Amino acid sequence: MKRLLTLILFFTYQLAFAQSTSNDINTEIDQLKAPQTPAAVILGIAESEIARPSDVSDFIASLRQATSGFTSVPLNYAVEFSPQWVFNKKNSDAKSFMSNNVGDNIKHSFTISVANSNNDIQSINQGPVRNTALATGIRFSLWRGSVTDTTQAQLNAVNQHLTNKKNTASLSPQDAATLDGKIHEILEELEFERKGWKLDFSAAVAWRFPDQSYSQRALDQSGAWLSGGYEFKNNLSILCLARYQYFSKDTLIGRTKNNALDAGARLLFTKSKFTLSAELVYRNNIDIEDQKYKYLINLDYKIGDNQKLNLSFGKDFNGVFTKDGNVISALNFLMGFGNKRKVSDKA
Repeated sequence: MKRLLTLILFFTYQLAFAQSTSNDINTEIDQLKAPQTPAAVILGIAESEIARPSDVSDFIASLRQATSGFTSVPLNYAVEFSPQWVFNKKNSDAKSFMSNNVGDNIKHSFTISVANSNNDIQSINQGPVRNTALATGIRFSLWRGSVTDTTQAQLNAVNQHLTNKKNTASLSPQDAATLDGKIHEILEELEFERKGWKLDFSAAVAWRFPDQSYSQRALDQSGAWLSGGYEFKNNLSILCLARYQYFSKDTLIGRTKNNALDAGARLLFTKSKFTLSAELVYRNNIDIEDQKYKYLINLDYKIGDNQKLNLSFGKDFNGVFTKDGNVISALNFLMGFGNKRKVSDKA
């Protein structure tokens, strides 16, 4: 297996599809473990403040519903895509993809994200004002952890089957089909699990459009942060956050220009299709001598390959997605596209 993991499809909303040749094996890999994008985080529409570092999908879409009773159409969206896997048509060798080298990690994990929110803001004099916010961000991994023994064993088995197929010139069509079947069976269960130390860098910037008017647009906030920690082999993960954030002056809501420092921690437990997590984030608003806390409890449920539902409940910093003051209650639907990767026995 000299070449591994090349993009064989462009993202599409309804369908992911790939074609095989006699020497190429294609499979869908479930990689939707860290879908919160930096653009969504800075707008306050991500399911968590502290992302879980992992391998990326070509394209991720997220819808967030955060209204009373979840009865209205979701007005908050986020998308993220990986230029490496969307636009780069060249194969990536197995050593580069599986390594934990910083340069390889950045190349394979760099993503660009865009998010949009449509939520009323409480102005000083006018009461609720319709507001649209738009954000863009980037993210990449510095450390991705080490590939688990189980994942490595699965890849070794695939490699052996491909070698057998290549070196046996007289292989009958029936035997070749049998080998293909074994390879597909292994790859169907493959998730490229990584454990150990992980660290992501993220940055994002957001603009606001009061009264949903382009002429009133203004820079709202920007930030850069590190998030990561340690993933144990017993399904437990401990993550931490260190973030700098800038808030521009906003006379509509009475906000002064401010710089803030955030620090937080998150504990996750994963079992089968469920992931339960709890996090606490402390914010020190430096210029206005104000300290705030945000806490969240999240429940993820895998409803299909590269599809998740996430329920968030907790207390926000400043009342985003509020009910009776400061309680967060939100439902996220997330879906990853373009996760098919081709394992080829060609050099």
